[in-house]
Amino acid sequence: MKDNTKLIEAVLKEANGWSYGDAPCETTDLLGKTFHTVLQLDNSHICFSNDTDTYIYYHAQDCCEHVYIESVVGELTDLENSPLTMAELNTTTGESTDHDDSSTWSFYKFATIKGYVDIRWCGSSNGYYSENVDMLHKPTAELLSEGG
Repeated sequence: MKDNTKLIEAVLKEANGWSYGDAPCETTDLLGKTFHTVLQLDNSHICFSNDTDTYIYYHAQDCCEHVYIESVVGELTDLENSPLTMAELNTTTGESTDHDDSSTWSFYKFATIKGYVDIRWCGSSNGYYSENVDMLHKPTAELLSEGG
């Protein structure tokens, strides 16, 4: 098993230090890329990383919203060491079933020749704050040099 400690620490530091000036990227940017590491770090961070690029899925917390990974169906390791043949996002919005007024479900679908993975995120708020999942791209070498 590979030791991803330095990568995990760097990803969490980068995502927590995100600012609105950082350039966002799209899920479709991952299509055709091969990643050596695909990790769910906790209930609010997933990263795709190879020798040159790291993509971080997370939510830039503002105030009064909650965005988290509800479920992962499939094995994230199926997305490693084989080009992604599918990288899609579908969202659904509606009324929340809990104490918040609004909810957004984000469904990420990824595949390689080894298998499919569906990642379902849930976001809820009073309707004013973003319930979306954010995505950030960083060159891996830059990320690891900043994280260390």
